[in-house]
Amino acid sequence: MNKFVKGSIAAAAATVLLLGGAGSLAYWNDTAGLHSTDKINAGKLELVAADGNWAPEIVKWVPGDASTYATTLTLTADGDHIAGDLAFDEASIIGSITAAGSADPATIRDQFEFTFDLDPAEADLPAGATLSPNGANTFSFDGAGTYTIPVEVTVAFLFDEGDQNDSMLATLDLSAITFTATQTAP
Repeated sequence: MNKFVKGSIAAAAATVLLLGGAGSLAYWNDTAGLHSTDKINAGKLELVAADGNWAPEIVKWVPGDASTYATTLTLTADGDHIAGDLAFDEASIIGSITAAGSADPATIRDQFEFTFDLDPAEADLPAGATLSPNGANTFSFDGAGTYTIPVEVTVAFLFDEGDQNDSMLATLDLSAITFTATQTAP
């Protein structure tokens, strides 16, 4: 036999002996947990609108009518460093309109004007929390707790000298119009 073959056989035999003959390698190992009694518990952000009412109440609207819907939003912000924005979602208005016939909801939307009114001074805020204007129809909140926020949405069915027939028999479902609470980074 040549030296290369003898060396290969010797190396293979040494490997088998080192592995214990059965192909397993024994070594020691150990693990340790953090031994913390603390757990990470997530908070929550929840926004609920109470039933509201119209003033004045109008059953069948016509161009030129206006009324204000008053309700209360309850914002529950639970977290040590929670902050965020509360906004009236203007895009939700289009989805709230059901048009009669082949009318386009976007055309009907243009015949209405929506005014959002939220006065932080009127809100019942938790101790240490703040609510302040942050742009058009957007407010910032900072601090954990339950915020009780009175809100008014005034809807005006605009009177236009032009043709407004697309709006006849249309339905505007206010329950589809939304406010959104969004957490912001601390």
